[in-house]
Amino acid sequence: MFALALIVGMIFYSLVPLQAGVSHAPDWLLGILFGLGGIPGMYCGARLQKLLPQKHLKLVLGLLISVLAANYLRQYFQH
Repeated sequence: MFALALIVGMIFYSLVPLQAGVSHAPDWLLGILFGLGGIPGMYCGARLQKLLPQKHLKLVLGLLISVLAANYLRQYFQH
């Protein structure tokens, strides 16, 4: 269902006419590459989730989110 919404959204934005010279068209190659990387990632994540205790999974995801947030903040304040 989610994939269908993504496809419909990409088609819609690729067909929307340009306004004020700003392109709304999606980057198809980047979208395909994200999709190709996401498929094995979802499979591996679902398989590994059963092997990791919830405590460790929460710790790893919390650290990942914290590192990403710190990186975004660093980039924001550098400009």
